Amino acid sequence: MAFAFTNDNRPLSLGNARMRTGTFTNGAGETGGAITTGLNGIFAAGTECNSHVGTTVPKYTRSSGTLTLVTGEHVDGQWWAIGV
Repeated sequence: MAFAFTNDNRPLSLGNARMRTGTFTNGAGETGGAITTGLNGIFAAGTECNSHVGTTVPKYTRSSGTLTLVTGEHVDGQWWAIGV
């Protein structure tokens, strides 16, 4: 199964910023992927995972409105991002 993500369609407004949330799923052989948040820019972001496989700690980078995750195989969880 390939990396997949969902985007909750109920954004939360925080003044001029918006918060987007969703889930992600990794299958066998998958170690992350890119999440299109629907934001133009991300100020802050985070993840919560169901497990840490081996010694791989989930990491992420953010660029424009994309959140890119690096995880272990079979790691599922939730993500959030705040931006404009």
